[in-house]
Amino acid sequence: MKNTVSELTDLIEVPRESIRIDEYGLRWRKYVRRSKPIGYRIDGSVMRRDHSLSFKVEEKVWLCIDEEYRWHLTTKVGDDPTLITHSRSLTEMIDRGEVGVIRSQTYHKMGPKAPMSVSDKAREAERFWSAWERGEAYRVPIIFHINAANIVEDVDGIKYFNDPIYMMQIQLEGQRWIWENVPMDQLEPKEWYVHPDFQNFLEAGWFGCPIKWSPGSPQQTYPLHLIKRKDKFNFEIPDPLKDNLMAKVYEFYKIMVEKTRNMTYAGRKIRVGGPTGTDGPFTVAYLLRGPSIFADMVQDPDFVDKLMDYITEATIIRMKTWMDYLGVKYPMDFMWFADDAIQNLSVRLYRRFVLPYHKRILQTFTTGKRSNFIHLCGRVQHLLKTIKDELNVGTFELGFPIDLGLARRELGQEVHLIGNVNPAIILNGPEELIEMEVKKIFESGVAVGGYNFTLSDGNQVAPGTPLKHLYAFYNAGLKYGRYPEIEELSIITF
Repeated sequence: MKNTVSELTDLIEVPRESIRIDEYGLRWRKYVRRSKPIGYRIDGSVMRRDHSLSFKVEEKVWLCIDEEYRWHLTTKVGDDPTLITHSRSLTEMIDRGEVGVIRSQTYHKMGPKAPMSVSDKAREAERFWSAWERGEAYRVPIIFHINAANIVEDVDGIKYFNDPIYMMQIQLEGQRWIWENVPMDQLEPKEWYVHPDFQNFLEAGWFGCPIKWSPGSPQQTYPLHLIKRKDKFNFEIPDPLKDNLMAKVYEFYKIMVEKTRNMTYAGRKIRVGGPTGTDGPFTVAYLLRGPSIFADMVQDPDFVDKLMDYITEATIIRMKTWMDYLGVKYPMDFMWFADDAIQNLSVRLYRRFVLPYHKRILQTFTTGKRSNFIHLCGRVQHLLKTIKDELNVGTFELGFPIDLGLARRELGQEVHLIGNVNPAIILNGPEELIEMEVKKIFESGVAVGGYNFTLSDGNQVAPGTPLKHLYAFYNAGLKYGRYPEIEELSIITF
């Protein structure tokens, strides 16, 4: 109730007024409208504030928040308030001549279905995001998470991680293929982006984990656990530019910068990036220690504290070093980060062993002026509310195990959620099942309120996924993710 009422800033709660329950079982509370004119628009059954409208109501109104987090207002009729639900009464009041109404209807013109040409994709993305910025979007955004290196066929994994020119070539080919073939709300790229890409083992490799190299897809290379005996680990922070795997990253970066200095690809310039982020301190701790980290939490919590402190401090030093080297200014207003391994922890263990280190990283690199963005794979449903409240997270990118409808109810309408069809379903199909899964997401209520949900995979499109399955996903998003056509009502009581 509190969060939603805060959006209706022209209402002041009437103290000591009892709650009324109507014939539908909905609970209503009395408010006083401030004197300035306000406006609302009706989106289907949802009534929203709209500063472009102006209408006058009686001073006392009643507000209800229903189980689907929609809000409804009543006006005063006669001497006593009449309880007006979303399913009746407004129409009755119009029919009885108790209110005057000026209507204007907005009709949505949907974009092209997939498959589409590159030019159609560019036009639709430009039209969609322009409408989004104006507050006039006609559907939810639709995106895919695709690792460019993993979408290119027949990549030699050994060569990819040992030849910076080959690595760059694969990334460029993958990005171009995505732009020219994948239907999603992707603006036309002004430049390509390449970087020393050591996937999810970069941080572990920097700390000294041995790497199990694979000649197959880059995703098949992974780190081996480093800390087998706790008493043998020296807790020395490696050099962010010169030690272990980061020495290769640094060398690759310099070669890429030199190679792309006067280079274009498919008519576009190329920008080179470096490792300025983190996959999360607990995920790194798990990669270093392995499953034994969970036993350590019970048997040797002091070691876990020491390891988490060490990883966090080293991560901050590494990020600062690379940001300084690349000319990236910090602290920033907000930050993107991740920590997939926390899915294995209870709320109590997360608060005890991980939350303080998440806070330390965010306090180092952010000003707190804007809410943060977190990527989380796995079963983290039980941690979402804690993360939102403790870390000022306003955007969650979530994997397929998460119930997005439940996440919406627990986190509120102001949080932006991104997700989350199972990549295995997108990979294997059939197309009818993909459409059904997209439909189920919208039936969960995750998009209630509008402008707070992005439809996506959850998380990462698998290598070998047929294009026709991406077409089916996108077209289902067009079908089920459209916003209600808006009937704007300017209402004046007599």
